[in-house]
Amino acid sequence: GAHMKNNLLAFSIASGATIMFCIGVAAGVSMSHSEAWELTSDSTFRLQWEGVLTGLFGLVGGYLAYRGATHNTRHQLSVAAAMYLHKNNMLRYFVAATDPTHDMGRLILGEYRNGNIDMVKDLAQTAIVNMGELPFEISTNDNIDLYRKAHSSLELMTKLTEPREPVLMQTRHHVRELNDVLVGIANST
Repeated sequence: GAHMKNNLLAFSIASGATIMFCIGVAAGVSMSHSEAWELTSDSTFRLQWEGVLTGLFGLVGGYLAYRGATHNTRHQLSVAAAMYLHKNNMLRYFVAATDPTHDMGRLILGEYRNGNIDMVKDLAQTAIVNMGELPFEISTNDNIDLYRKAHSSLELMTKLTEPREPVLMQTRHHVRELNDVLVGIANST
């Protein structure tokens, strides 16, 4: 489904770019043939101009066609990612709460190391419940992979009976990675 949609999109971008290129060439040729561009009567000079202009119009046209064709998709992706992050703010909270460079994180990690693992387990449990489904618009293979890693490492956290720092750091890494990638998508319009 998504693969087919992407192929179709790629095809329409390519054909759009080709059409724009042709329009660009036509515009370049007609402009260079108009009196305004005949700066000198030397024909080789004019032909060079024609070539430069044609190429330029083609490039600009192709780029504009590509931006136009992909803008809507990029916008949809960014909205989907932003909505997901807004609903699932526990991902960000989990990363912040286990950040050794902040007071709260140091406090929680200190408790965890001392054997009081319930707070971190609760955070992990809440994050899992909060994760919900990854929106279909941003469900690329890579994102699904990041989502699964974050989800399964959070699940492992909830099952711990004693503090295991490597497990916590691994979980934090996966959750942070997922969050960062989604933030990147949300900000790319």
